[in-house]
Amino acid sequence: MNACLLDFLLANKALIPSIWKGGRYVYFPATKYRDSDGALCLRCLYWNDGQWNWNYNWLDNHWDDQNPAAILASLFISHSAYRRGRFVF
Repeated sequence: MNACLLDFLLANKALIPSIWKGGRYVYFPATKYRDSDGALCLRCLYWNDGQWNWNYNWLDNHWDDQNPAAILASLFISHSAYRRGRFVF
């Protein structure tokens, strides 16, 4: 997802998933910026001191399960199951 969603969520905080709280920095990788030194950066959303905030970090930062990316989920449905009227999730 891009940083427009980050801005939308900050303006509509009730829509931010509560699971994103707890030390996570959720990045929006579809929008890349350059800092004043020319390094590529991504903006992120995070919970701190009882409120939502945003920041940015360099693209070459350490990425792990505490630094997820906001992406669209897709649901895979088997073509053969679809044809038989049975959906596999």
